[in-house]
Amino acid sequence: MVHAGQPLPRQGGARAWGAAVVLWAAVVLCAGVGCSGAPVAGPPSGRAERADRPVGSGFVDLAWAPTPAGRQWRPNESIDFRYRPQSSQAASPWRPALALSAVAGTYGTMGLWSYFAWYAGQTKDEFRFARERWFGATTYAGGADKLGHAYANYVMTRIAAQELQWGGYSAGFASAASSLLTLAFFTGIEIKDGYHKGFGFSRGDMLADVVGIGLANLMLWSPRLDELFDFRINYFPSSLFAESLLHGDVDVGEDYSGMDFGVWLHLGSLQAVRQRDQLWAARFVDVGLGYATRGFLPIPKDPTVQRERQPYIGITANLAALFDAWLFNYGAREGHGRRLVRGFAEFVTLPFTTWKLGPVLTSPQFPETVP
Repeated sequence: MVHAGQPLPRQGGARAWGAAVVLWAAVVLCAGVGCSGAPVAGPPSGRAERADRPVGSGFVDLAWAPTPAGRQWRPNESIDFRYRPQSSQAASPWRPALALSAVAGTYGTMGLWSYFAWYAGQTKDEFRFARERWFGATTYAGGADKLGHAYANYVMTRIAAQELQWGGYSAGFASAASSLLTLAFFTGIEIKDGYHKGFGFSRGDMLADVVGIGLANLMLWSPRLDELFDFRINYFPSSLFAESLLHGDVDVGEDYSGMDFGVWLHLGSLQAVRQRDQLWAARFVDVGLGYATRGFLPIPKDPTVQRERQPYIGITANLAALFDAWLFNYGAREGHGRRLVRGFAEFVTLPFTTWKLGPVLTSPQFPETVP
């Protein structure tokens, strides 16, 4: 385990990160991902369902493997986006309009927030391009801003697409409309950045935007891939942002010292895990690759504070599985609450629930950023 503040030689850091990638890949390959998604019917062998267990009893019984209605429990299973839900077929004539209003509210809220977070009171200038240094030590956010752009585009595209499909629109229209709206929104953000002093149009941000939109569509159109993987944020406000929030600063989007971004694999979605009773507890575990920065943004008041970048392999809880078992009796209790909880777990990792292994790359504050 590498602790914060420990400088590492470049070669040693590369070896540690390379070993982490190899280990993560080995977990995936050895477990046999197998994208066929064929379910195994019935409860695990030798474990009959207990009729005397109360629904929603308030604990997760890892020694018992219930399968409601005789089917296998798959808490991360994705609804097939390619087909409209039956409820939308007989939807009221108001549902399409409500869906469009929800989409407009999504982008309108983001636009209003971005204005007050980034542009209110800023000085305009001639259009210019920003300098790109990607994930380097001298960048203004250590590359976390690129992952932030990808994540924001990913989430907004998925939410807007699902809002439109709820309104009865076809999957093709919902996917295309949400993708174009998200791309247009963030392109407008970059153009506006180009005309503001101290900002600049970022081609790297635009590339990250496209990656996020593409990943969202990949997940929407591939239910099996969506069942296996999540792209999530782990966020807990940094002390500097919490202090500035009291003075009216609402720019939570650049509180990168409080953020981690990661791609997570649900072990419980692997056929090899589902087929083995002895691996039942693994259904509540995710493994993945993540990246975090500290000491970039918000800019520390103390110029001696070191900047840190940490790519890592991580282990964390599968929230969807934990909540599904604890709150919804292993999926036996359907409803809006269960769908909301699963939607939350699709995008968010709870703070302080991740074990990380990876090099912490430290560097001094860049002279241009010292207050």
